[in-house]
Amino acid sequence: MESLSDQFGSAAKHLFGAWSLLPKHEHVPYRQSFDPMMVVRILPVITLLQRVGDKEWRFRLAGTEVDRRWGRPLTGIDPLEIVAPEVAPNIRREFGEVVRQPCGSWSVRRVTIGSGRWADIETLRLPLRAKDGSVSLIIGTSGELCDRHAYQGDLHRSITAVEQQWFFDIGAGVTTNSVLN
Repeated sequence: MESLSDQFGSAAKHLFGAWSLLPKHEHVPYRQSFDPMMVVRILPVITLLQRVGDKEWRFRLAGTEVDRRWGRPLTGIDPLEIVAPEVAPNIRREFGEVVRQPCGSWSVRRVTIGSGRWADIETLRLPLRAKDGSVSLIIGTSGELCDRHAYQGDLHRSITAVEQQWFFDIGAGVTTNSVLN
């Protein structure tokens, strides 16, 4: 029987493997136990999100390749600034579920470029504990599912659709509605 992690792309498998090795407190590791050198190969596509309010999030950091793909530095901005308004509720729900349950999230998203071209990207998100013990951080990675480098110079991008979304158990269970389409 194939597990969801068998479907992960290279970067997602690498991050999930490193995260799985971390010591956990109630199923979630502390951020300080995560050594970036464990994922040095994929650091350019790593993001760290931080909850800064009840429903407010910020990129605490974004890898150099993530910034390049979006054509600007993302650190400090609200991640909902780079999604279409109709997708924002799904993304907000995803962030909330990952830290509330806590659980992992894997999705396939459609990114539309200003010229009308698009790419499907895979995104993996996993919870982390902040220094105060709260589950308020999400480490993630994303990568294109096909090689579509023709759009590299086209900087206006937006996540316009979440094609597939799975929440998966990291030891604390998952919500009853574990798939979003």
